[in-house]
Amino acid sequence: MIITAGRTATVLSAGFAGLVLALAPVAAQAHTLPIGAARAGGDQVTIDSTGWVAGDGTITLSGTYRCTPHHAGTVLVGGQVDQDGRHASVDGSVATCDGARHTWRNTGQPYFGIHPGAARGEATLLELAPGEGVIPLLPNILAHDTRDVTVKAI
Repeated sequence: MIITAGRTATVLSAGFAGLVLALAPVAAQAHTLPIGAARAGGDQVTIDSTGWVAGDGTITLSGTYRCTPHHAGTVLVGGQVDQDGRHASVDGSVATCDGARHTWRNTGQPYFGIHPGAARGEATLLELAPGEGVIPLLPNILAHDTRDVTVKAI
């Protein structure tokens, strides 16, 4: 395969987006936005009170989001679950920012087992705003929700 500047930029951007979603819970704790609140402008995200785990360890989280169309960068919605002192993120997805309420559902397989039972769930709506210089994208948390969830077996 021939490596071009375009492919390199695409791979780096995709890798960076994955890293940002994985670190979103850390960033969410560092900002001053109250849990469950949204920034001015109407951006919102929720996580459902039930998550699902399959026999192979794949977890599925879902919820709703709303984001306004004025964002300059790509907006992602992602979910995380904390259980027994362990943290697991599921794959994120690109949000549709048209001002309407949408549902999100993301699935992933963490490196360790999530089991049926009580957990703490988080959802983050995150904009990857255009940056400058060596940092091509800057994460901007638009909304965040945290709640107790029940993980059920599929």
